[in-house]
Amino acid sequence: MIMKIPISIHLEKIVVKVAPTTRPIKDIVGFAEIEIEDNQGKVAFKVRGCTIKVKSFRNSPTFTVNAPAYKSGFGYKTSFIIENVTLWHEVEKTILREFHEKNGGLSPEDYLNSEEEVNSDEIAKIFV
Repeated sequence: MIMKIPISIHLEKIVVKVAPTTRPIKDIVGFAEIEIEDNQGKVAFKVRGCTIKVKSFRNSPTFTVNAPAYKSGFGYKTSFIIENVTLWHEVEKTILREFHEKNGGLSPEDYLNSEEEVNSDEIAKIFV
């Protein structure tokens, strides 16, 4: 059964918050949070759990953004989807710009050459 809840809301702005890790966690080099604000500047929705990863694309490392996902069977299923692909690409670009500013301009190669990994206590402190 599908339940509909009537609401009247005007979404105005998307704000991203980015926290680079001090050291890579496997291929994860940062985390992002997305806040979607209404026309009064209040947060209507908050999405936590976006990850910034280093991935190889055509044999060249690059930074990518992954939406939050949950483990299902042998893989992961995305738990946050923006149906408007153009809008999602704008959010990704904004996250990566903010990440570039906060990580001091480090390249994907800098992260790949790091040998240390962050521990779980450091992960818990990232968005405090």
